[in-house]
Amino acid sequence: MKEFFTEGSTVLFYGDSITDAGRDKENGQDLGKGYAAKIAALYSVLFPNQHIRFFNRGVSGNVSADLLRRYEKDLLALKPQYVFILIGINDTWHGWAEGNPIPAEVTRSHVRELIQRIRNDLEGTRVMVLQPWLLDSDPAKISWHEDFDRKGKLLADLGQEYADLWIDIPAAFQKDMERGDAVQEKICPDGVHPSDYGHGLMALEILKRIGCIDCE
Repeated sequence: MKEFFTEGSTVLFYGDSITDAGRDKENGQDLGKGYAAKIAALYSVLFPNQHIRFFNRGVSGNVSADLLRRYEKDLLALKPQYVFILIGINDTWHGWAEGNPIPAEVTRSHVRELIQRIRNDLEGTRVMVLQPWLLDSDPAKISWHEDFDRKGKLLADLGQEYADLWIDIPAAFQKDMERGDAVQEKICPDGVHPSDYGHGLMALEILKRIGCIDCE
């Protein structure tokens, strides 16, 4: 077990509704009720003397282009030393499912541009990309795989090539199911949005991957 963040640093969680997790947008300090809040709480217990500042700037309904549109206001203004990015599912949900598809290459281009902007504007800031997912808990969304799976593959390749750390969240979900600890419906009842249990799995996987906890 070891610290990952430098003392007094700023950590930003950036993404869509999965990151948003019901946060109060009138309160810039509110972390919502999802994985961001769980990571902040656990990390602060593990390393109470580091005084890390955690921020959540997830916005429900966002597609990859939206993260670029609000980059200056919601990311650059905070000057974070660490950024966790989770985006992609809405590029299918609000494209494919609503008759205005967003090509996979466009999604990839947006995320790559976002990482490049961070590199250009915030020297030394570390970027962690979380892999998006689509579980089959909701039969109505199974057809989305035709669009989403290509996006997921391109984002995985991008995360592994351009991010400081790529974290395979769907693999963590799959491992939990293979152990018999949960079924898809327990992790993500609608195939997209994690339950409290699912957010807990995310938080544990992220803390494991950044070396703060050591458990299987």
